Amino acid sequence: MIFTKYFQSIVAVFFLFSFANGFSQQGNVHLYGKIISNGAPLQDVVVRLESTSFTAQTDQKGQYAIIAPQGIYQMVVVSPNYQTKKLNIDLQRKTEYKCNVDLELKAPISLKEVAIKRKSSRQKVKESAFNVVALEAKPLHNSTLDLAHLLDKSSGVKIRETGGVGSDMSISFNGFSGKHVKLFMDGVPMQGFGTAFQLNNIPVGIADRIEVYKGVVPVELGADALGGAINIVTNQRNHTFMDLSYSYGSFNTHKTNLNFGFTDANGFTLQLNAFQNYSDNNYKVFIEDILDVNTGTYSIHNKWVERFHDTYHNETVVLKTGFVKKKWADRFLIGVTFGQEYADIQTANMMKIVFGKKFRTSHTIMPTLNYEKRNLFTKGLNFKLAATYNQNKNSNNDTINRQYNWLGDYRVTGSAGESGNGTLVSYYNNNYSTTTNLNYRLDSKNTFSLNNVLTGYNRKNEIENTNPELGVAYDNMARISQKNVVGLSYRHKFNQSLNFDIFGKNYQQNIKGPVNTGDVSSPSFIAVEKDYNATGYGIAATYCYKALQFKASAEKAFRMPTENELFGDEVLETGNAALKAENSMNYNFGVVLNKEVATNHTIYSDLNFYYRDTQDYIRRIIEQRNGTASSTNHGKVRNMGVDAEVRYSFKNKFSIGANVTYQDLRDKERFVASTSGERESLTYNIRIPNVPYFFGNLDASYNFQNIWKKGNVLSLNYAMNFVGDFFLNWENLGSSNNKLILPQQLSHDFNVTFSAAHGKYNIALEARNLTNELLYDNYALQKPGRNFSVKLRYFIMDKRK
Repeated sequence: MIFTKYFQSIVAVFFLFSFANGFSQQGNVHLYGKIISNGAPLQDVVVRLESTSFTAQTDQKGQYAIIAPQGIYQMVVVSPNYQTKKLNIDLQRKTEYKCNVDLELKAPISLKEVAIKRKSSRQKVKESAFNVVALEAKPLHNSTLDLAHLLDKSSGVKIRETGGVGSDMSISFNGFSGKHVKLFMDGVPMQGFGTAFQLNNIPVGIADRIEVYKGVVPVELGADALGGAINIVTNQRNHTFMDLSYSYGSFNTHKTNLNFGFTDANGFTLQLNAFQNYSDNNYKVFIEDILDVNTGTYSIHNKWVERFHDTYHNETVVLKTGFVKKKWADRFLIGVTFGQEYADIQTANMMKIVFGKKFRTSHTIMPTLNYEKRNLFTKGLNFKLAATYNQNKNSNNDTINRQYNWLGDYRVTGSAGESGNGTLVSYYNNNYSTTTNLNYRLDSKNTFSLNNVLTGYNRKNEIENTNPELGVAYDNMARISQKNVVGLSYRHKFNQSLNFDIFGKNYQQNIKGPVNTGDVSSPSFIAVEKDYNATGYGIAATYCYKALQFKASAEKAFRMPTENELFGDEVLETGNAALKAENSMNYNFGVVLNKEVATNHTIYSDLNFYYRDTQDYIRRIIEQRNGTASSTNHGKVRNMGVDAEVRYSFKNKFSIGANVTYQDLRDKERFVASTSGERESLTYNIRIPNVPYFFGNLDASYNFQNIWKKGNVLSLNYAMNFVGDFFLNWENLGSSNNKLILPQQLSHDFNVTFSAAHGKYNIALEARNLTNELLYDNYALQKPGRNFSVKLRYFIMDKRK
């Protein structure tokens, strides 16, 4: 394959470059070592040789490396929260010199204070040229939050759901939503993980933090993203630990999570994560127009009714085993994920349509492989490989010839199934993904990265009963997508204040699938195959001045359509294999302030501006007649916006913060095709509908330390969520009486947590939507009203090596 030859050539260049560099450094010394404190590695510690320009910074394992001429130096080790240490080192007549350093804290800090300090993740990403912020998950491990609702607290991000537990969700991020935003877990694309393993199913306890990339995405993630990327960083503890929790809440909601890890002195490790979610989702909704099944008219108005067909449950087990900290691998893990789910389908994509017997099921088996090795063959060359294969069996059952209303009444119809084209369908989604990364750190200033992400998808249908209008040929048509993204980047660090990253990406996709050459009422499908190839590029830079950090980036980005957009989901989403890839010129600028204004008083603020000029924008359309959704290339769209966050914290006791987002996504396709030729579009320069453009959050917390006994903490937490009103359809079309507007929404959540014995025993009480507001989302789909929950959690960890 062309790519294989290309990959081998690049690797050869890396190795030759390494050899040539080593040969030219005769007379130099390789100074290296590890910086620790109380046995734990320290990241982002600055190591420098006094009165020289030779400097380095430790990685996540506390390791550093400097290449310097032979001589006698004073080495200085500096970190903000630790006492500076100076050592005299003799590098004369040496080629290598190892120097490990143990730092002491500037002031005594309890283990609990270290655990809840929010600054650590921001320190980890501060030096990056990319506009990325980190959401700490650990302080919220006692809550009943899932990863989606943790992400909802970030500026510029809005989680959109179709209902309660297990409902479909999408992410609105910097004006783009759904598949425009790429999701990763530990750098591996989540695209093929299956619905049993989506963000609003996964408990927050599985993660250490969530990294939110606003704008340019580093090549290490291998993303074809327009609206940014989100990377969930899971627990990477190399200790033995157990984290067990159970919660019960309104609407008969049960959630259980077991997170267990074992590592012995020889590096053998075993990791187990198991979680389940169950809910009746029988919350009340307010319906303006209800079908009278006797007359067939919507003559019943303005009633509160209870959802009666929305039960959901899923069970997932993730098992990994292997070795860590071995000579041949820093991390080698093989694993398998098992998942299953059951979901009643209460509505289509709008509240007007109600189902009473329709449901779907899913079963997932996903083997995985992870391998990491630092200093592979030569110092500074790091290698990572992650591979997954997911076989997902889905079944959809819609065979009852009834039409339901919100009162649970029904009438018998002549159609097959509730949606008019009854199905009893089983189909297999087969996904695979390999992520390969080579990172070569030439010295403290220059780093090269090569990354390749290969993903593939294949669907096979097993039809027992199908719509005769589509025919067997349609069901048996191939549905295949294979995508490959290669990225190469060069990073240069001028000094501690200024660095930049320049990169290029090559995108390839091959698609085979059915295309409708007819219309909705008279479909006629043919099989098509097409290839797509494009090259993108970009640059990101950052500059630090005192407590301020400035970040700017620009890129030419592409996004290929996903399998759901291409082939549908066989339930409520219809496919469109004729979709073209989106492309966009993206510009981003941000400034961050992180300053300790007085002892123990810290202020953090983040202000970001972005501009996107997008061609062949993929827009999701809802069919008003039957509630199904599909995707289409809209044309040219311009998006610009700003998001801001400010936060104040005092020690580990009090924190308050707020964020706000304003975005403006508009149709810039001036002319459209018509029967008489091109005409000016009626929606030119009008906002894209069904996209929230003004929203924000506020949160505050207060911790009471050492309640009754040392190591006990009582936490009070409050959160407010705001979404401004927005149009569901084009705001300039239709009469003023039938314009669908989602009204302004304001909700409040409250949480009380008591943690005893340094976090060993925990109990949390939560109230969400405390004022019982009417909360809506996509096409006015209502979300749960006031609800309560209680969570019990038990956590132990053995840090002994």
